[in-house]
Amino acid sequence: MRQRSSQFREVCGGSLADAADMHTQRTAPSARGLDLSVDRQAFTLVEILVVIVIIGLLVAILLPAISAARSAVRRMQCINHERQSALAAVSYATAHRAELPSLWRTAHTVQWINFSYRPALLPYLEEQSLYEQLELNLAPYDPANLPAVSRVVSVYQCPATPGFPRHIEQDSDAAGVPDLIPPISVPTGDNTYLPAARDYAAVYDVLTLGGPDPGATHVLMAGAWSTEQRHSSVEAGLVGQQEHRARPSSFRKIRDGLSHTVILVEQAGPLHETVEGAWAVADRSTFSGLDDSVPGQPKQLFSFHGQGGHVSFADTAVTYLSDQIDRRVWAALLTRNGAEITNPEDWK
Repeated sequence: MRQRSSQFREVCGGSLADAADMHTQRTAPSARGLDLSVDRQAFTLVEILVVIVIIGLLVAILLPAISAARSAVRRMQCINHERQSALAAVSYATAHRAELPSLWRTAHTVQWINFSYRPALLPYLEEQSLYEQLELNLAPYDPANLPAVSRVVSVYQCPATPGFPRHIEQDSDAAGVPDLIPPISVPTGDNTYLPAARDYAAVYDVLTLGGPDPGATHVLMAGAWSTEQRHSSVEAGLVGQQEHRARPSSFRKIRDGLSHTVILVEQAGPLHETVEGAWAVADRSTFSGLDDSVPGQPKQLFSFHGQGGHVSFADTAVTYLSDQIDRRVWAALLTRNGAEITNPEDWK
């Protein structure tokens, strides 16, 4: 009896196992059936066009933002450069009994053989070694000075000006009288040096309409760097001009207030000409302001930031002024003791 039961279990067990195997083979999906992937060799034309359109939209959105960001960075660098120059002038005055460096080193009548005020500021701009390389008893364009004069002092240039950092090939005033100046590019050994450019000028005077003198039509008012009197006629202001520019002015002469008197003005690049002055040369180192009552004159403020430029006040604050600023406010900011009353709201 037991033997029959055992045989029955063996038969049934084998049949059940065979049945389970057959059920598994019938119901289990094949590996081929589960493979839902599609074998594709390339993108379709529609997909490529969609990607191109998306990329174009992203570029159109991002490029103006990137350009605006770069312009903002260059503008901030320009403000920083002009402020450093103003701080150097204040530091120089602090070390020299409140006196500013003279605009021209000597009273020689030819400006491009005269050094400007900028070499005197170099020690206060961490450029002591460059200052020591200059032979100040020689002309700036003398071959002995060209290696130093060709050095770019970044503080004296605006990063927004095309070509930054840049050099000049011809002095602006010397262009009309080339016989009076040696070649500006002088080969020295294996090198040919070109003087480095500048973008900021010191305020010397301002030509205004009318004035305190009876019958005066236009009057020269003294700026921060001027050593002349409070006001003078145009003819008197032109007499002995070089001699006055070779004398140092003083912060003590600023009576309108340091925060109301401009000492540096941005005149970036070759203004109205294709040539310009170098940082070491007296040419283009002086700014003579003009109110808009004087016809036929070029713009006073010029930069690549827009319609205007940056100015530095005697307290080293730097602000942007539009070239559409009211002429009376403009003249008031440029004079050092005109007794004008101005508020920041007048120019900001």
